[in-house]
Order: sequence, then C-alpha cells, then structure tokens
Amino acid sequence: MKTILTILALFSLTACENLDTVLDTYEGMYANAQMTRDIRQAEKQQQEMQQKARQAKTPADWAALLPPKSAVNAAIKNKPAVPVWHDKDLKLGEGEQTIHTSYGRYMKTVIRNGIMDNYADVYEADGTLQSHTPLVNGIPQGWSDGYIATTGVRTRLYYQDGKITRWQRYAPDGQLIDEDTVP
Repeated sequence: MKTILTILALFSLTACENLDTVLDTYEGMYANAQMTRDIRQAEKQQQEMQQKARQAKTPADWAALLPPKSAVNAAIKNKPAVPVWHDKDLKLGEGEQTIHTSYGRYMKTVIRNGIMDNYADVYEADGTLQSHTPLVNGIPQGWSDGYIATTGVRTRLYYQDGKITRWQRYAPDGQLIDEDTVP
C-alpha cells in the first residue's frame, strides 16, 4: 500500500512539475506574442511618423509632430544634473576611447585622469552620429547636439554645470521649430 501511495505521490509531483513547465511555456509564449505585437505597433507608429515627417514643410508642421514645450520642460526639469562621468567601472585607460553600448550603439570620448572629458559622441550601429555632448572635467557644459533618425529633427540642449537650462529643436532643413528656457 505504501508503495502505491509513494508512486501516486511521485506521479502527482511530476504532474505538478510538468504543469509548471507548461504554464511557464505558455506565459513565455504569451509574453513573446505580446512583445511581437508591441514591436509591430512601434514599427507602425514609426512608419506613420516618418510619413508625416516627409509631409512637414514649416516649423509649425514640425511642432505638431513633436511633444509640446510644456512636456519637454517638465521632462527636463525632473532630470537631476548629470554627474561626473567616471571611467572607474570600465577601466579603459587614458586617451581616446570607444565604448560599445547596447543595441550596437557606441560612444567615443577622451579619458583624462579617469574621467570622461572633452566630449561624448554617441553613434548608431551604422556609424551615424546620434549625439555630441561637450564635457569639461566629466560634466556636460555648453550645447549638446542630438539627431532623431526617424524624422531628421535636430535637438540642442544647453548644459550649465551638468543641468539642462535651455533647449532648441530644428527641422531637417535647419529651420528653428521652437526653443525655450527651462524654468
């Protein structure tokens, strides 16, 4: 009798483990399906944005495609000042360096006395410049230029002691779309 109960208990335990495996697999499939839907949705939104960007002619057209000034200011205002950019974790050494990041992006900078200095340039995987930020003793200072690949819009952020105090957005043809000082 004990043998039969032991076999039934082991069978139940195995069934529970198999059920967990089936549930984990189902959850993984559901998560992957959801992720695939999210990716398709993002790709569709990106295509729609690119289509609208091709039709934009004036700064007002471009402004309609972008978040309003109040949203930009709110996002910037909530950001803390950028801390000194140290090389303590990467230990790359002194001089010009290339740092590879996620999604194939990479950054070029200069390391002096263990601090990223002079500039931080971020490139897309294909070598397209995504942003250029001047650094003084590891802290962003002055105008940082960024480029939005999907629309061609250029953004400029003015850093003072690592804190953004002003911003500008430009259309691909160089026209100023809008600008503001961060309150």
